[in-house]
Amino acid sequence: MNYGANGSGLAVPVDPSAAGSYLLSLDATLASDLFVELADGRQLEIIEATPDPYDREELYYLVPDCTELVQASSVERVLEVLNTAMGTGLTCGILSAVSVPQFTEMFTRTVFQDGAPDREMVALWVAELTELEPDELTGLLNQLDVELLAELF
Repeated sequence: MNYGANGSGLAVPVDPSAAGSYLLSLDATLASDLFVELADGRQLEIIEATPDPYDREELYYLVPDCTELVQASSVERVLEVLNTAMGTGLTCGILSAVSVPQFTEMFTRTVFQDGAPDREMVALWVAELTELEPDELTGLLNQLDVELLAELF
């Protein structure tokens, strides 16, 4: 297996999918130290190559603030992570990091079925949003399109 040095004397596999598995097999502190030392592009490459959304979420949390990584990720990958925890109130870590365009696209994809809003999905999203810190929720709501906000409430 090929390994790429990250400057700490420790090595992360060059193959992104192997790197994700490797990092998640380590002690959380060591994995975080290794992951943080990688270039942002390499971090994103590893996250995007990780097929399991639960594992992908754990990789996001290896950095102290995952906002940039979440916002650089594809909407599909972030939505897969959110879907694993929707309805549990545990999406706030990732949900608080998404950009307004990401949120809008994810909300639209999951809520509108045949052009009409699915009320159960709206309720699910509202429940998840209420788990955000008040300032995070206010910041997001202030940036959302008025028509989208009307669907939420």
